Amino acid sequence: MYDAIVVGAGPAGSVCARQLGRDGQRVLLLDRGVFPRDKACGDALTGKKTLRALQAMGLCEAFLELHPAASVELLVVGPSGRRCRLVSTPNQEALRENYVCPRRIFDQWLLAQCRPWVEVREGIAVTEVGIDETGVTVSGRELSSGRALTFHSRLVVGADGASSLVARAAGLRPARARAGAAALRGYFSGCDVSASQLEFYMLRDILPGYLWVFPLGEGVANIGIGLAPQRSGCPPESLAKFLWNALGTHPALAPRFRHARLEGRLEGWVLPQWNCRARLSRDRALLIGDAAGLVDPLTGEGIGNAIVSGQLAAAEGAEALRAGDLSASRLRRYDRQVHRRLGPELQLAALGVRLLQAPWLVDGLIALADSQPWMGRALSALIGAPEGKRELLTVAGWRRLWRAVALET
Repeated sequence: MYDAIVVGAGPAGSVCARQLGRDGQRVLLLDRGVFPRDKACGDALTGKKTLRALQAMGLCEAFLELHPAASVELLVVGPSGRRCRLVSTPNQEALRENYVCPRRIFDQWLLAQCRPWVEVREGIAVTEVGIDETGVTVSGRELSSGRALTFHSRLVVGADGASSLVARAAGLRPARARAGAAALRGYFSGCDVSASQLEFYMLRDILPGYLWVFPLGEGVANIGIGLAPQRSGCPPESLAKFLWNALGTHPALAPRFRHARLEGRLEGWVLPQWNCRARLSRDRALLIGDAAGLVDPLTGEGIGNAIVSGQLAAAEGAEALRAGDLSASRLRRYDRQVHRRLGPELQLAALGVRLLQAPWLVDGLIALADSQPWMGRALSALIGAPEGKRELLTVAGWRRLWRAVALET
């Protein structure tokens, strides 16, 4: 019997499994995919949160050896075409704040960090999870052979995405119980892009969503579009049509992407919406990452929160395993840790989604960021740091902002 089974080897699952294994627990990490595998995502690792989490695990130097595309500038373009360029400042360890690294590369690298500590089984489709007072039973199928497999553990961790099977089996509210955001992305070659600049286009028809251009180097970019929950009912073909239309007609995009070519196909996915009332644990079960609905509703970024939740789950899970107490009341400490660490910024981001739907307000923010250093710093931090949300999305911050925007417009 294993001490813990982690279902899903994305960033949250790999981090959680690694930390549990380093604690001396016997851990099995399962994933349906065979790595390296592609994963629909914007590929951006934004802000100090991700870097700090990697630093805490002693993995920052190894991450930089992947040579991810480092971005020192953020270009933000508003509905009217107003724009501002924001310079992202290095943190105290002189690391860039924003990187772009394809999930095919990043997830394989992070999984490799697990292997010395964890038993990894790839190509396993989990079909059923049973939880009772005696333990956890995970049933699955080996995709290469069709062979049925059964595993047993004391604890199960669901890192299996927005439609989490573990969440349903545990009787927890699935992350997709509430409408989530929708996104679509593709890899394009032949792009006229700056290798050191992330681009965000706040287009009128998709506010408070945005179109992004994230460079990967050598004229290749991850280009996509993200819609907020209230617009996420838009079918994938409409998202694709909008993306192609924007690339072909927007004055800031069309001249630069005239010769761009789509490599492969466009991929769409659902980003779960944060629900502050949802339980993240019960007897012998924890949810992390997208399975816990920890995607930032304002930016759509989820990798940083996934890694943090994996760390928190590993710490609380290891203590519970050592104490021999895997009850819901004991594991509820994990819920409290997540709400304390991530809840405030996710709630503030949700407020931002509701407020940033007016084109005039978005244009005013961008004009203000272009002329006022404090606003530029706040908007830059907003993309990747909770400090930016706190500076902007509080009562005092909005009063200051409202007065400044009124003067600008």
